[in-house]
Amino acid sequence: MASASLAPFARFRNTFPSAADALEKKFASDLRKLKYFLGRAETSPQAAPCCASPETEEVHMLDLLAKLPLYAPEVWYEIVTGQKCPNDAKNDYANIGVAFDASSRLRRAGIDFYHLELTKKWMDSSYGGVVPFCYVPGTIEGGAPASVEARQILSSQDHDKIPPPPSSIASIRVVAISDTHLFHDLVPKLPSGDLLLHCGDLSYEESRSEDAREFDKKWEELHESFSAFLEWFKGSNLAAAQALRWMGSASHDFEHRVLVAGNHDYIQLGACEIPATWPFRSASSRAAKSPCLGLGKDTFFFLRFVYTSHA
Repeated sequence: MASASLAPFARFRNTFPSAADALEKKFASDLRKLKYFLGRAETSPQAAPCCASPETEEVHMLDLLAKLPLYAPEVWYEIVTGQKCPNDAKNDYANIGVAFDASSRLRRAGIDFYHLELTKKWMDSSYGGVVPFCYVPGTIEGGAPASVEARQILSSQDHDKIPPPPSSIASIRVVAISDTHLFHDLVPKLPSGDLLLHCGDLSYEESRSEDAREFDKKWEELHESFSAFLEWFKGSNLAAAQALRWMGSASHDFEHRVLVAGNHDYIQLGACEIPATWPFRSASSRAAKSPCLGLGKDTFFFLRFVYTSHA
């Protein structure tokens, strides 16, 4: 019966005794986000023999952390422990969702270290420490579908090798990025172009963050005055405001910049009137404008994310 209430960290210690102390030593958090996360008293999924319970204490963060190498060791073991993954440690695909749910909760609790390390490892092992991009030249003539040539994978250091468009035709160069998830500081210098398109997920799990609560509270305090709200937002330390400031500084060479709000971008979505079908919209309707209009150049445009569901 004792094993029925085994916590994930205790199970991790039993499974990988030599690595448990290393896991503990690497634990760190943004205390502001951690306090808010623990105050929500959420209950995360568990795999037997572990039992679910509200996560209200800091020790529960170790349980979340332990789930990563416990159920997805091929991805997380080395990142979390700093040790080489044992040869016999394989992903538990029946419960791998428990690990990736825990990784999401850790980020919301302000524990970014492990995701940053995993991103850096991916960059170093796959592309020699630089972010790759895909160059896809294409042409449209006389209303015909785009003719796309063979794509080329280049490093961000080789962006100057992209050939210029033919001088005989009018052209526009689009640079598209997406899913920066508040890790925009890892994005290298962008290739030059006419239009910068961020295809969504500038932020991360924003709807359940303290930033979202602060955003909603301030909007109500200012009686839904967009101009007053915008002045507050521009000087705020909200993660979304910082990300937009980065996008403004990173794209100063572009004539136009388009931001598409993804499902992680609660604040960008909340600044617009959103269809009632949106599954996690704020109860209040907001002016059909966006905070990004007030940051950097005035050439930002905002595209509302369109949500569709399928039976």
